[in-house]
Amino acid sequence: GGGPVTPLVRIGLPVSFADDILVNAFRSSACAAKGVQVHLQCARSEELLKQLDTGFLDMALVIVSPDKPVDLVSEWVEPISWVRSADLHLGPGMALPYISWPNSETDRVAFEAMDKAGLRYVVSFAGKDFAARRAAVEAGLGFMLLPERGITGKLTVAREGFLPTVPPQRAGICVRDGFDREAFAPLLAAFEAAVRPAEQETAKICGARS
Repeated sequence: GGGPVTPLVRIGLPVSFADDILVNAFRSSACAAKGVQVHLQCARSEELLKQLDTGFLDMALVIVSPDKPVDLVSEWVEPISWVRSADLHLGPGMALPYISWPNSETDRVAFEAMDKAGLRYVVSFAGKDFAARRAAVEAGLGFMLLPERGITGKLTVAREGFLPTVPPQRAGICVRDGFDREAFAPLLAAFEAAVRPAEQETAKICGARS
């Protein structure tokens, strides 16, 4: 709107973390951003990476497969688990009902794991909206893959022995080309402190820190 132009830093978060760390990430970033307006948005990691490439985001927390060549200024391991609701009931011989996120890296990982394990499965619900997918799981419509830190509410880790193991994913902070990490070092450090798992030590130190 009208008025003086305030410097803006645009930050992205994966949608699966919206409930868990969004508020803390915003507050910590805003407190560290002296004289700078913080804009926060949520999307899937693939979309966040595209927006970093095109300059529509300045920094983002992303989750990617271990073999994906993404340059992260700070990174760690993010455990991934199958989740379910207590209302989910599987009868003998039933195919595994799966809650799908169409055209996502999450689906690729899930389908690859189920195919490798020789599991019979069926997509019982599909949607791009995270809240809708979570509601489907809570209603007992099927299983879904989630980062363990994103498991909240009525969702619980699925312990069924037939579920295939899913390898941990890479997670970390990515910044756009040309982003002034030195000038925004306090903001970058505050954002990392808000989103990094507390129990994990830094795997790669951000060069912006002094």
